[in-house]
Amino acid sequence: MAHSSAHTQFASGNGVGLMRCPYPNCGHSNTIITKVHCRMHHQMEREVLFEQYGKPTRVLLNYGNLK
Repeated sequence: MAHSSAHTQFASGNGVGLMRCPYPNCGHSNTIITKVHCRMHHQMEREVLFEQYGKPTRVLLNYGNLK
């Protein structure tokens, strides 16, 4: 089945945006910040990371300008 670009779900998952990891200078963005990311990259449990650095921020993406 062919997919048209009008129906592509880019990295934003639901088309709204991505979450950015709150760890200083991490820069990781995804539809969710996983426990695996927090453990592998920051050696912290996600709950502890969020308590210490705050909750992830949403990064809004605008794919409307892409052709």
